[in-house]
Order: sequence, then structure tokens, then C-alpha cells
Amino acid sequence: MSSQAIQEDLTETDLVHYVAYNQRHLAGIVIGYEENRVDLVIFTNMHNVNGVKNFGHQFQQEVPYSVVPLAGTWHWPEKRRDETRDT
Repeated sequence: MSSQAIQEDLTETDLVHYVAYNQRHLAGIVIGYEENRVDLVIFTNMHNVNGVKNFGHQFQQEVPYSVVPLAGTWHWPEKRRDETRDT
């Protein structure tokens, strides 16, 4: 997908996946974008070093788009909700 096609389909509040450095795909909401880079609020639910589940959020700036899920990039969710609904 070209950066122009991404830009035309992208709006603030879109749900995307952010690939964390442990390769988990985390839900993120677009809060800004320019070219093929986005600013995201990412929601986390991981276990901390003590094994306790830790919920939170983090902000990432200027995250690049990648078709291949590489750490530190974003991509569209593998299944978009509107594509899985019964019509």
C-alpha cells in the first residue's frame, strides 16, 4: 500500500495495531498523522516483572507504517471489524 493510499484512508481515532518490541500486536488509536507516520495512544495489558497484570497506556510519536509487522511500526488490524460483520 502506498503512503498516499494510507493517508487517504487514515483518520484520527482510527484503530490500528502497534507492534511492540516483544512482537505483540497492541491496540492503538491514531491521535495524529503526517505522511505514513502516526502518533498513537497504545493500550497495554502485560504482566510486570512480578507477574502481576499491568494495564496502562503509552504514547508513541511518528510511528512508521509497515506491511510486514516489524517492531516499532503500525499496520491495519488483520481483521477489520466492518469486514467481519454479517450483512
